[in-house]
Amino acid sequence: MKFSHLRILSVLLLTGLTACATSPQFQASQAALAGDPVAMWQDGQEAVSLGEAQVARGEERVLRGQSIISDGETMVGNGTNLVNVSQDNYLLTVRDLGEAESPEELREEINKLREILNVWEEGEDLISQGNRRIADGNERIEEGRSIVFEGQNLVATGRNMIQSSEQLRRDQEARMMEQENQGLEAPVSPGNPATSVTPPVRTPATGLQPAPDQGQSAPPQG
Repeated sequence: MKFSHLRILSVLLLTGLTACATSPQFQASQAALAGDPVAMWQDGQEAVSLGEAQVARGEERVLRGQSIISDGETMVGNGTNLVNVSQDNYLLTVRDLGEAESPEELREEINKLREILNVWEEGEDLISQGNRRIADGNERIEEGRSIVFEGQNLVATGRNMIQSSEQLRRDQEARMMEQENQGLEAPVSPGNPATSVTPPVRTPATGLQPAPDQGQSAPPQG
């Protein structure tokens, strides 16, 4: 029984230290660390509740990161399309350049190139913005997974504390029953007929013979 008690307290100390390390929101109470089953159970419930909430926050952050990545990938795709179209338009446009015979015709050629340039730059900007959003989304996912991991550890810590509390309570109940059973088995006095297990032996009065006096012979037999 003593070994079981020490084992439960060892588990409690380990789980309490784990909880303190994984979440600054949870601190095991002194009563729980002292081995109070009620305090252990209450602290375990609190740890489970905090851990589940932390897991939910982490999962939400992961989903948000995935959404941001999806938006970034869409922006990169749109930007790539704009760049490709601009390159194709540029190749087609330059074939007809160099034939201007007036300032107006030259200005028209320049305007066509400027339009292609604007679209090309817009595409590159979309690609750059999309890549930044993808990086931001990946960072959020990593943070969310870390939060989920910490929350899962906190839930496991709380459940371990609850199980330790129940085991310690059972050990205490068994120890109390053992002490009660020992109290019912009171020690008995060997010469006390009221408490002695073995009944006293009585010698029948008729079987007693008077002792002979010195100098007087015993009555003859037969």
